[in-house]
Amino acid sequence: MRVRLFEIPGAKALVLLCWAMPLAVPADVHANEGRCLVVVDGHTFLKGRCNIEIGTGGSFTVGVGDKSRSKHFAYVTLDGGTDAAVGYWNGVAAESHADEHLGPLKRKGACWSNSRARICAWR
Repeated sequence: MRVRLFEIPGAKALVLLCWAMPLAVPADVHANEGRCLVVVDGHTFLKGRCNIEIGTGGSFTVGVGDKSRSKHFAYVTLDGGTDAAVGYWNGVAAESHADEHLGPLKRKGACWSNSRARICAWR
């Protein structure tokens, strides 16, 4: 039995569009360049100019952006309407995902921190 493959006009463009859509920045995120600080376990991994993306509700990322990305980056996710947040970062090895848990964070000015980590963002 032989299967014959055929090409559907525009199929390549549709596949490319479907693949690229998850990479788009959501409409409720505002990206800006600013100054950032990521300190984990007493070591500074990001300090200076970087991308800052602020989402609805105040959650934000530092070092991640559609135009450029810092070697190290972090996420601060706020717990809906409270002063509680949780932090994540891409680790010492600068992995491609911020899946290393930093634990609960408390806000002081432009920084969110705990005994292990400090994540700051200034516009």
